[in-house]
Amino acid sequence: MNSGGQIGPCNGVYLLDIAGTLSADGVPSGTTVHLQGWYRDPPAPKQTSLTNAQVITAP
Repeated sequence: MNSGGQIGPCNGVYLLDIAGTLSADGVPSGTTVHLQGWYRDPPAPKQTSLTNAQVITAP
């Protein structure tokens, strides 16, 4: 999945339907879910990185 960002300003965006994914995977409503994204960034020194972690409640 490409974020569509430009080199330099780092302005890419990912939009994911987390609620739909959780529902399709059978996660019950009200369940606490811990999420974190791992992404590739070839121009960066380490070439990969992690997003900030998020905790959500399944809808």
